[in-house]
Amino acid sequence: MYTFENQSKKKLHVQVSERIKAMIQKGGWRQDDKLPSYRNLVKELNVSLVTVKQAMDLLVAEKVIYGHHGKGMFVLNPVKNSSRQIQTIGLIVYCTNNLLFSSDYLMQMFQGIMLAADKLKADVKLISLKKEGAVSVQSLIDKKIDGVVLLAVNNEKYLKDFVQSSIPVVVADFNNPEIPLDYVVCDNEQSGLNCVNELVSFGHKRIAYMDGWSNDTLVLNEKGTHPEVETSDVLERRNVYKSQMDVLGFSEHIKVLGLDLKKEASYIKDVCDHIVSLKQKPSAIIAYDNNLGCELMKELEKVGLNVPGDISIVAMAGAETNVVGAKTLSYCKMPFIEIGTKSVAILKSRCRSLRNTKAKITYMPGQWVTGNTIADIRK
Repeated sequence: MYTFENQSKKKLHVQVSERIKAMIQKGGWRQDDKLPSYRNLVKELNVSLVTVKQAMDLLVAEKVIYGHHGKGMFVLNPVKNSSRQIQTIGLIVYCTNNLLFSSDYLMQMFQGIMLAADKLKADVKLISLKKEGAVSVQSLIDKKIDGVVLLAVNNEKYLKDFVQSSIPVVVADFNNPEIPLDYVVCDNEQSGLNCVNELVSFGHKRIAYMDGWSNDTLVLNEKGTHPEVETSDVLERRNVYKSQMDVLGFSEHIKVLGLDLKKEASYIKDVCDHIVSLKQKPSAIIAYDNNLGCELMKELEKVGLNVPGDISIVAMAGAETNVVGAKTLSYCKMPFIEIGTKSVAILKSRCRSLRNTKAKITYMPGQWVTGNTIADIRK
């Protein structure tokens, strides 16, 4: 909750008008953006309705805002804040700190964010949604946070809370074209093309895809668990596989493994059992990521299917090279460190520009890493 100076020579409604003006400026609001309602401003600024009304009248007189009868107050003359600096970054993660520091890809993005913040001489405050719940925009303002990086946060309702906030926001490792924020993500399309084309170059046509999933850690279902959600990564990786197979004329061989299976502890085994039951097995499988690819290799070996002799395995995304026995998984290495540094660079830029009117998505391409999990079946 915002507080004002009781001893100030300025009248309270003037202080409130300056606070609202700063909110417009810091948030990079554009012309015709709608201001919060009088009721919300009363609650947020802890002043009376009369004071808010007086402040709004003052801003109308200054031609900063204008009113539209029955619809509210809107920005008339937006102002860029060219002098704003980032001193404190709020890093909001979807998971526990334990998972953050034990996951290769999350840790790499964290590393990139910290490296970029260090160059800016900015502090980073780590906030776990899993631990603290949906931290409000106002609480971030109260903590004097200048900009926010949302790391792998996929709850769309929560993201929408930041659309007209006074805090610049960048979302890393998730995107939604319908929500006008800045996003920095893996280039799943290029990665998917690399996977399919690499397998085809070795003679494979019967190429299947092993589906992945994500969970929304801000929601609990009736079982007390976090529901599965089809994030941008899940959709993009599945779709590029299907699209490229169709382009190459292999649509009859399109098969998404695990699409109808529950994503629980038995998922890998269930997928493997399904593969074993097929009369015509795929000659190759593209896994959603390295973790699923490695676990599938282990499970296939248990039932006597050799990789790559019987089935070739590659992964569409990974942070580090993975080895299972004598097998080194072929995969697309994603630039997670660079995603972190790029997120902070965009955040710095956003602090000095007007708010987005549309989503701005920055795609970071990966690099193909060749292992020994692809069989050459060319004749």
